[in-house]
Amino acid sequence: APETPVLKTWTDPLLLEFLIGIAIGEAWLRGAVPSPAKGVALIAVALVGFAFVGVTYAGFTPFVLGPLAAALVLGVLAFERHAAVPRLPLAAYLGDSSYSTYLWHTMAISVVAKAGSLLSLPGPVVFIAAIVAGVAIGAAVHEILEKPIAAFLKNRRLRRSDAHSVA
Repeated sequence: APETPVLKTWTDPLLLEFLIGIAIGEAWLRGAVPSPAKGVALIAVALVGFAFVGVTYAGFTPFVLGPLAAALVLGVLAFERHAAVPRLPLAAYLGDSSYSTYLWHTMAISVVAKAGSLLSLPGPVVFIAAIVAGVAIGAAVHEILEKPIAAFLKNRRLRRSDAHSVA
């Protein structure tokens, strides 16, 4: 349990989860994703592991939950890579906008929760409205900021690549 901010940051288990995500992304880009049969096994291990943790609370730590989440993601990616599931445009779009949703959903949820409280709305209504608002703000930011910035950076990288190949 380090006390210094630098050591706390570099030893945070969430950093390990981030690195696992990078490894999964690299595996996807290289085409090194398991077969659907292995994907089923990974998904089964993850679900059994999550169920065990959920029932017993044993292993309720990032060091257990992070690898279980990684197994689940890798298992699902096995189906996508090998076209074992149909492409669902809405699901794909929500995945594309997930980073913006991740960054902005708390603001949307806070506003909806405050408005729901001021208007004395029932809890389930506020809950559903908060989910819808979180996803909506994520999609809006994805369209307004993330996509244009990504396109700009991609074009800039392509121009540099073209300039280097001509030289």
